[in-house]
Amino acid sequence: MTHPLFTGYEPEPLDPHLVLHACCDFYRASPMDILSTSRKQPTATQRQVVYYMLRDFSYLSYPQIGRFMNRHHTTVMHGVEHINETRDRFLFLDLQLDTLREYIKSVSDYAS
Repeated sequence: MTHPLFTGYEPEPLDPHLVLHACCDFYRASPMDILSTSRKQPTATQRQVVYYMLRDFSYLSYPQIGRFMNRHHTTVMHGVEHINETRDRFLFLDLQLDTLREYIKSVSDYAS
């Protein structure tokens, strides 16, 4: 049985701009780089991480993230799936995503 205080608890969604800028700060990249059409590494991977974090923190749908990032929703789906598969294989990425998640939480607490 779940505790009544935790039933249905879901944290408030974060503003996608806040998530984007926090990811850019974390990676020391500019939003222009992340939103560009560049396929170069590490920009492409950083962009996929932004998709992943937007999905996690903003509760936006794939089409909504695609519109926000100026990408097709299937590109966003592929990016999120790629990060999920890669984090299962590489401990470094898994740890980096956990650190980034904590960073975004701290930035959102500061912004509130």
